[in-house]
Amino acid sequence: PDLHVVWQDNRDGVAANNNEVDNYEVYYKRSLDSGRSWSLRPVTRNITQGNKRLTQNISFSYLPAVAAAGSVVHVVWSDARENNFEIYYKRSPDGGLHWEPDRRLTNTPAPSTLPSVSVQGSGVHVVWQENLSGNREIFYKRSLDAGITWGEDIRLTNHPSFSTAPSIATLDRGVHVVWSDYRDGNQEIYY
Repeated sequence: PDLHVVWQDNRDGVAANNNEVDNYEVYYKRSLDSGRSWSLRPVTRNITQGNKRLTQNISFSYLPAVAAAGSVVHVVWSDARENNFEIYYKRSPDGGLHWEPDRRLTNTPAPSTLPSVSVQGSGVHVVWQENLSGNREIFYKRSLDAGITWGEDIRLTNHPSFSTAPSIATLDRGVHVVWSDYRDGNQEIYY
């Protein structure tokens, strides 16, 4: 099976204002032979060679997640290019060879971070956490046409305690979300 990997990397320079903080960008690599070789074409075993840089801006692009269905690969990440962390999305219609332009999925005054993505057929499902007035809540958004158009944001949690670090999975027609929550005075996993 094909394997797809994304990560954040600060190899390419410094962030805005030339301060001393490295600028993180999102990178991608694939394996077409169950992990025996890694690159955009199966020519090397070295996972650090033949990488594809997916983001190119002067602010942080980090915490990426990837999911694929058939030949369509979907990537989400948190990005600060608009002076606030928002969730961005990019897709490849041909198994990771070519990538469409970045698309901003969120537009809120609160930082949107820690995205997770799952795909089944043409359904693409994304969850993330929003920092609302000092409290963190879990939000959800979906596309039913393989990432071409997107529905509205849906708030999944509403509690005065932190709800953080969501993860999403799809099976058959079900969408399943888990997250870390402090509502019982101790950090627990909720579903």
